[in-house]
Amino acid sequence: MNVRHVVVVRKDLLMPPGLLAAQVAHISDQFLRKALIDDPRDVSISDEALEWIEQPYITILAVNTLEELQAIAVRAIAAGLPTFEWNDTVVMPTLATAMKVLVGISIGPEDSDKLKAVTNDLPLL
Repeated sequence: MNVRHVVVVRKDLLMPPGLLAAQVAHISDQFLRKALIDDPRDVSISDEALEWIEQPYITILAVNTLEELQAIAVRAIAAGLPTFEWNDTVVMPTLATAMKVLVGISIGPEDSDKLKAVTNDLPLL
């Protein structure tokens, strides 16, 4: 199996490159954090995730808006792919105020063909 992990982030938040890199790091390990926090006594990590941990390939893709990100999340969930949201407090440049926003999603780790069926039309970040 060719296991990959996809992170999809929003470009409309206009984050500086360093902050965006930090957000991608948070998003990419969200599936592990959820497995460990939800029930630390009974950690259940898929075979795909274990394979990915041995060879961690991440693809970072971009969408232009919140609505596009939500549509990708819906497609991923409908396809039965492990999907996790990452929300963070971000200063919105247009509003000059901090607010909690959906920054990106993590899809996988999963077979790359299954991921491509959901994300194939998205550009690399």
